[in-house]
Order: sequence, then structure tokens, then C-alpha cells
Amino acid sequence: MKTRTGGAQKEQPTEGNFFARVVGLSDLGMQPAWIWQGETVEPQYKIEITYELVTENMADGRPFWVSEEMKNSDNEKAKLYSRCLSAGADVHNLPTLLTKPVMVTIKRDEKGYGRIKNVAGVPTGIPVPELRNSTQLFDIYSDTPDLDMFESFSEFKKDKFKKALDFKETALFRALAESDGQF
Repeated sequence: MKTRTGGAQKEQPTEGNFFARVVGLSDLGMQPAWIWQGETVEPQYKIEITYELVTENMADGRPFWVSEEMKNSDNEKAKLYSRCLSAGADVHNLPTLLTKPVMVTIKRDEKGYGRIKNVAGVPTGIPVPELRNSTQLFDIYSDTPDLDMFESFSEFKKDKFKKALDFKETALFRALAESDGQF
């Protein structure tokens, strides 16, 4: 599971446990197979969840955002199910995750990137600050894709959408092709 906070030149959060809220949810579509520990992992429908660390700021005063992607599965053993359970959200209605408070554990990997190691619920009675940014809900399969939101994503994230095995069948593909004059 990868957590992205940007390229190596970008500021990274420290290790530790942080109050956070779910600020973004992106359906990445059917992502291609990959090799992990010498084994081929079959293509999977993937979801990316982005958390705003509501009490941890970068040098410029903006809160850190950290993301993780996972298989889009409502199986009780799936990570997505666990994340929804921790946040008190409905796994069958993923937009209910948006704005939910959680506790996020960050560890640094060998390259110095902050990675999400765990997400847990917030103990009852502990107030969690509200989001400082607007939520982002993006669905690769939407019939009316938000091109402004798509363009606001990092190149890394845009490439994730474009690498989806079924990308060329989406309205997003058609809208991007039209905006580039490819039709």
C-alpha cells in the first residue's frame, strides 16, 4: 500500500499518530497487474483515500495530505472495509467517508516518504478539528467528469487514472480527448 504526499522534493510529515479527516476519495478504475515480492498480483479495481492531517502543518501553514490506495472491495477482510469501519462510514456508500475523523499512523519508508501504516477510529469524546480544505470526490466512471478537479491532481495521480485498463471506455477519456482536440 503506497501513501503519496508528492515527490521527493516535497515536505513529508513526521512519523507518529495524527488526527485526520477524510478529504478525498477517488475511484481509480481497473488498475493493471503488478509484481509484488516476486508474485504477479492480478488487475484490481482500486480506490484512493486521502486524509488531511488536521493538526500537522507544512512549513507554509497548509495541512499535510496523505493518501493510500487499496482494492475496491466490501469483503469484511478487505482494507477498505476496515477503513470504513474505523471511520464509522458505510462501505456500500463510500462518499459517507468524506469528512469523517480518524487517527492515522505515519511511518517513513526507506526513501523518506510518509506511509500510512494504520487508520483507527477516534476515541469517543475527543474533538477533532474540521477540514481546512474542500473535499474531493472523483469517479473515473462518472458520466459527467469534473475536468477542473482532474486537472488539479498531480501528474502522478492523473497517470494512475490514465493507466486504468478500462480508461478508454470512460466519459473522462472522451472529455479529455475532446479538450485536447483529439476528436
